[in-house]
Amino acid sequence: MKKYLNVLFFLLLSIPVFSQTKTYKIGFLLDKSNAEINAQLSLLEEEIISVVGEDAAIVFP
Repeated sequence: MKKYLNVLFFLLLSIPVFSQTKTYKIGFLLDKSNAEINAQLSLLEEEIISVVGEDAAIVFP
């Protein structure tokens, strides 16, 4: 019985570790910026978020 309690205890401790979502910060290094480039960047950000889905949190600083 003591073995089962130990296993249950360690399983309960490991659940929060696996349920955490990872956060990734993605930045773009550009030489110039204008309206056309900003429009393309927003489309690229939307595409990246749609590919990753809910597996991770994506932050664009």
